[in-house]
Amino acid sequence: FLGDPQGEVASILHQHDCGWAVHPDDVDGLTNLLAQLAHSHALLQQKGRNARCAFEQTYAPQLALQRWQAAIESVIS
Repeated sequence: FLGDPQGEVASILHQHDCGWAVHPDDVDGLTNLLAQLAHSHALLQQKGRNARCAFEQTYAPQLALQRWQAAIESVIS
């Protein structure tokens, strides 16, 4: 993720250990990260697995619909 390392997206990436956040002005940081990743296929695969797991357990559409349904039912009950 190229954006605020202190922002919400960076926080989610850190929480789920599924990616990296680099400040847009940090050219050296981005260059170093890309160089590291070019030689770390296993690390990329692990981050991908972590991202898939986070999606399925936290962000899947079915889960969002269940949360909306519960919220609506709590209001109309």
